[in-house]
Order: sequence, then structure tokens, then C-alpha cells
Amino acid sequence: MRSVWICSRNDPVANVSVLFAAVAVWITVSPWLDTVVGAVICTLFFRSAYLVARDARSEFEMDRARRTGVPGTTGA
Repeated sequence: MRSVWICSRNDPVANVSVLFAAVAVWITVSPWLDTVVGAVICTLFFRSAYLVARDARSEFEMDRARRTGVPGTTGA
């Protein structure tokens, strides 16, 4: 459920950011603001992906510990 929240939150943030970048580029006639906003959106998405992967790994580890009865087992 957290993944759904994170992805749903990212969509409007990215959309508003793109609109802001479009207006800023139009006003300043400089492509740099578009590049900066694109980098910020990319960073937001990578951070979100990291958080989702981290949570999924934690859930996986908890499930493994529950099934084996040994907390912290890596199965290596």
C-alpha cells in the first residue's frame, strides 16, 4: 500500500513540476530550468524506487524469518 501512495504522490508532483518548467522556459527562454526540473523529477522517482525496494526487502526478510522461525536468516 505504501508503494501505491508513493507512486500516486509522485504523479501530481511531476505533472505540476513539468507545467512549472514549461512556463519558466517560456518566460526566460532558457532550457536550463527544464533540465533542472527534469533532474529533480528523476531524483524523486529514483528515491521513491529505492524506498519501495527497501520496504519490499524488509517485508521479504520478515516473511522469511516467520517461515523459518530464525530471525535474521539470510539463507546464503
